Amino acid sequence: MDYDIVKQCDVSGITLTCGLCLVYFEKTALVDKLLTYFGAHTGMNIYIKAVLSSSVVSEEKELKGIPAAFAATPR
Repeated sequence: MDYDIVKQCDVSGITLTCGLCLVYFEKTALVDKLLTYFGAHTGMNIYIKAVLSSSVVSEEKELKGIPAAFAATPR
């Protein structure tokens, strides 16, 4: 695995872990939900970027990566 991706996932992993640790406390319910949401959302964004950036579009023209707007726009 590329070191850059692991380095980017550190922040989302720490945020998600802190959010999940706060589940057991009633006073931190809002903070828990926010940390869990932002940690999971950031992690998924980094994962999708890694998947779309490394996919081969055309081997003949040596094109690699799919633009996010192309993948997210419905037909």
